Amino acid sequence: FGEKDDLGATSKGVTFQTRPGAPVSAPLSGKVRFAGPFQKYKQILIIEHRGGYHSLIAGLGRIDTVVGAQLSAGEPVGVSESASQHGLVYFELRSDGKPINPQKAALARL
Repeated sequence: FGEKDDLGATSKGVTFQTRPGAPVSAPLSGKVRFAGPFQKYKQILIIEHRGGYHSLIAGLGRIDTVVGAQLSAGEPVGVSESASQHGLVYFELRSDGKPINPQKAALARL
């Protein structure tokens, strides 16, 4: 979070390296607001959490949930891409529409 990405832009989230096709889980409980392809991000998932928070998860090779689904924290939502030796899953946490550092957020309130 806050570092320059491969394109020179400041990252508003955290990127995780996974094995290809690794399961991806919901970071927090919430309701799926978007699930599908979006511009350069390919397959993304947006989950609305209580308190004005949203999670954006990109780098998915497959999404295993649908818009409107109510998710529990830790529930499987898809798998990482498997096109290369490793998958890259991007996670962004937003509070009232603004990106916040998920590593410093007080997630216990969610």
